[in-house]
Amino acid sequence: MHRKSGDLSPPHQLMSVTLPPAGSFRPALAYVARGLPHYRLPFIRALQRHGIRCYVFAAGHLGGGFIEGRDEEVQLIRLRRPIPSWRGDIVKAIRRVYPDYILLEHGASLDFTWSLLATTQMREVPRILWTHGIERVELYSGRRSVASVGRWWQLARADALLCYDYAMASRLRQQFPDKHVGVAPNSTDGDPLVAARRRLEQVGRLAVRRRHSLELPYYIVGLGRLVRDKEFHRLIRILSLIRSRGLNAGLIFVGTGPELPRIRKLASVAGFAEGREIEFVGAVSDPASLAEWLYCADVCVNPGYLGLSVGDCLFSGLPVVASVPGPGGPYHSPEWQYLTPGSTGWLAADNTDEHVATVTVDYLTRPNEERRRHEEECIMYAESKLGIQPMAKGLLDLLDVLAKPSPARCSGA
Repeated sequence: MHRKSGDLSPPHQLMSVTLPPAGSFRPALAYVARGLPHYRLPFIRALQRHGIRCYVFAAGHLGGGFIEGRDEEVQLIRLRRPIPSWRGDIVKAIRRVYPDYILLEHGASLDFTWSLLATTQMREVPRILWTHGIERVELYSGRRSVASVGRWWQLARADALLCYDYAMASRLRQQFPDKHVGVAPNSTDGDPLVAARRRLEQVGRLAVRRRHSLELPYYIVGLGRLVRDKEFHRLIRILSLIRSRGLNAGLIFVGTGPELPRIRKLASVAGFAEGREIEFVGAVSDPASLAEWLYCADVCVNPGYLGLSVGDCLFSGLPVVASVPGPGGPYHSPEWQYLTPGSTGWLAADNTDEHVATVTVDYLTRPNEERRRHEEECIMYAESKLGIQPMAKGLLDLLDVLAKPSPARCSGA
């Protein structure tokens, strides 16, 4: 059954997601992004299982986290340019595979997105932006920049939009009432994380901590790329404040990035020793290893903006402490809306170290049985709302809508 333009299922209906039967339709999709990260592979494979012929174009600079080698299951075409320019190479390559749809990464700095939206070739091929929506700083502060204006141009030029969350989809439907808008909650494949968590529960948190020589009674974790906007350096002072309030807590960093030397220096100045109060794990991509490190922690604390790590935490049964976004920041990505305040997430009203520490202490000092209940609520939410199946269904639903001729097309407009 085809949906009407802009039709959008409410979040609670994701409790029972059913993908279309394999073979029901077999369009070709050109997915164009900077690169193919490991966590996107399950999404591509899910589309292939349901009849989509996928061509993945890695059109940007490929750095850490992107697949460089050959993957036999994915048709990956690499077209790099060291300097932003008109991407005639991408237009030509996509014309060669003649897709039915083009799925584009959204970003004002992406030359391939500009080129594919502006080209007069392939006008008959719908171009879909997979998007955060409104640029983060503009969304929470109202301040427009050259980048945010560019993103609005791209939104206006696209034939359809695929958002990460329902709130943004609703806003963009109002802004573009004649445009098809769908929702594909951005997520990793959470099934391996949940399975690993269940195995770890049979061992117990204290025993798992002993494997890693973690001997303190409480641990918080910072999860994600150690980049400036995520403000992980603030966790050092937040840990000091937590410990000053009587909790003998440690800190685990899962991730790496350019801020690592700064964080190490701040930890040393604060008197925290690696292997005692501080653990630097590095980047962890294996789901079993990631689930184990997250199981060692009592709560995730991210002082800067939240992104995809929210999904990993929820699938791993780990509540998240952060700050409410606002004009002065943090400027969260849409994934922060996957948190349920007071159940799977605790949000400080003020974005200060003191308030974040207070919220963290409030959570850690709750009875053990209450915290275990919140951990289960994280997993229940993630299994019902996130993961590969809802994400694939969001795109498949949008393709189903686009497959129905519009009145304008029927009239030759």
